[in-house]
Amino acid sequence: MSAPVMSLDAADALGLARAHLAAAGVVHVRDARSAARALAFCNQLGTVWSETRVFVDARARRFVLSPAAVPFHTDSVRASLCAWYCVTPCPTAGASRYLDARAALDQLGAEERAIAARLCCADLMDGLAAADRPLVPVIEPRPDGRTRVFWLPPRLQVPTDPRERAVAARLIALWRGDDPATPVVEVALAARELVIVDNHRMLHGRGAVPVDSPRELYRMWIDTYGWPDAAARRVRVVAALAGA
Repeated sequence: MSAPVMSLDAADALGLARAHLAAAGVVHVRDARSAARALAFCNQLGTVWSETRVFVDARARRFVLSPAAVPFHTDSVRASLCAWYCVTPCPTAGASRYLDARAALDQLGAEERAIAARLCCADLMDGLAAADRPLVPVIEPRPDGRTRVFWLPPRLQVPTDPRERAVAARLIALWRGDDPATPVVEVALAARELVIVDNHRMLHGRGAVPVDSPRELYRMWIDTYGWPDAAARRVRVVAALAGA
């Protein structure tokens, strides 16, 4: 599947982006043209509270920088949207992939969903205090009737109860990306293009890239809920990333 495509020059670009995100969970912007323009647009969608340069570093422990394949996952739960602006694409790697986790959840029965709601993953941001990276439920109902998904396979708290372990294994299988019943969207970003995804719905991942790949992205985490400590948290996050 391909992502909906839009232009920032559209008459109602902001409304169009929100409509695509609501319908498909992902939108591909062909004409971002500069990181500054991408940042300005993302700040209209919400509050950009984390900005990270993503490149390939075989020595890094963070898998976002690793040349190895990255499994499907979500980013920090405090990022309701994630965006990536492409500075330099990898000439040999395939497209990034986005999996609709909510659609996969439709394959679970009511009892399985109730059990899944008790499973947790530890949040991202190792550079922050422990209070800023709590255990987060894998799925959580929202007041608007939608389900918020949070999935970090390496940080899944493996349960001891056999039934919970079975549901965890079922989720791992559903969200691995090889189930034909689970929709996957592919986006091959060219230089100066932008992709925005609903981080509470879509999992993202990619295949391996060469260790000498020139691939470079500018990643933004965006809050659309308006939590009051956004500005202060952004300062702490940027400082932690700079010292990592």
